[in-house]
Amino acid sequence: MRFRFVQLPKTMQMNVVNSCLILRFLKSRALLFLVVLLLAISLCDQTEAQASSKPTKETQTSGRPPLARLYWHFLDFQRFLDKSADEQEKKGKNGAELREKLQRKLGFSNYQFTLIRDAAQKLDRDLKKKDAQAMAVIEAFRKKYPPDQPLKAPLPPPPPELETLQQERDNLIEQHVADLKMQLGPEAARKLDSFLLNEFAPAVTTHSVSAPASQQGAGQASQAVRRP
Repeated sequence: MRFRFVQLPKTMQMNVVNSCLILRFLKSRALLFLVVLLLAISLCDQTEAQASSKPTKETQTSGRPPLARLYWHFLDFQRFLDKSADEQEKKGKNGAELREKLQRKLGFSNYQFTLIRDAAQKLDRDLKKKDAQAMAVIEAFRKKYPPDQPLKAPLPPPPPELETLQQERDNLIEQHVADLKMQLGPEAARKLDSFLLNEFAPAVTTHSVSAPASQQGAGQASQAVRRP
């Protein structure tokens, strides 16, 4: 069983903001759903450590995330920039550089970028609802198999509902992206696609996290991605 995620490096190749802001973003918005999924295998790690199982491994892999995932990272990153700009302005500083950086780079009008901001907020709300469902599944699993109590039998694989929820989450992202592209129109949508594929994607790295050896063959987990 393998969990896949992507994360942005400390410095973005497109020079959106400085590395300090990127680090804050990574800490504050590291993929919630990935954390939810890893909560399940963390229980495996805790119990299987008593049985001297092989440790979890993380390896970097090549390949570009699907375009819909790049859209998600882009939208969530813009939300982060808007929030950071608001914080700067509350301190009496100029937040326009952060808020408008991607808009200027794309050459989009205020109306076009309002569509992007609205899509980012709507997607975030829907994903939080889906993540809450996943968290409920994890909490039920933890209550059934408390990590601080020894097991009399091998710990079962993570609940299959998580894979279903991940697929539903992926579908949500794809639907929101399709809606945004329709609102932007063909020309602007192609321009945004090109930007994400040629300038945003190179700043993304992909990693794989393998579950403990005894859980291998228990089933394939859906891809979980993080965002910058």
